[in-house]
Amino acid sequence: MQTGSAGQSRIVSCFDASSAGIAGSLAAIVTTPFDVVKTQLQTSKGPNAGLIQTLTDIYRAGGPAALMTGAGARIGRTAGGYAIVISLYEMFKSMKAERSA
Repeated sequence: MQTGSAGQSRIVSCFDASSAGIAGSLAAIVTTPFDVVKTQLQTSKGPNAGLIQTLTDIYRAGGPAALMTGAGARIGRTAGGYAIVISLYEMFKSMKAERSA
């Protein structure tokens, strides 16, 4: 997206970073329970009970909070990563458009 001045470009970058951070946070919140189940399956020493059974066991043992174990760290990492990647992508896209014009 081309902008008229450096100030507008900076605002667009902040908007891009904020939007990407929010999207990354939501993605992390939605996928954290599946990540918890995956980790449990990978670290279990015995035969795996399967996805649904493991999900049920975790929920019964610790409630909904158990399925969100590590969510804070995951949200921070994902939101920050998305913000950096999308902001850089938009910056390089804008630079390329300016050079083409």
